[in-house]
Amino acid sequence: MEWKLSAEVLSKEFEFDRFRSAVEFLEKLTPICDNLQHHPDVELHSYNKLRFSLKTHDADKVTEKDYRLANEIDALFKR
Repeated sequence: MEWKLSAEVLSKEFEFDRFRSAVEFLEKLTPICDNLQHHPDVELHSYNKLRFSLKTHDADKVTEKDYRLANEIDALFKR
């Protein structure tokens, strides 16, 4: 699934094999977000799914920062 742009938010959902895997993914993502100084809105639901919503809050729209973070999230998921 590709990232979707709607209502000025870039979003995508990822499914993991179990709850712990989803939580561990967030733990691995944390330093990446800190390094980029850009943090997503994240929803953990259905015990094993993470839904990310990216929007640069200062600009109140999707910016290059969001696309950069989306690429980092995708790369981490593929590891």
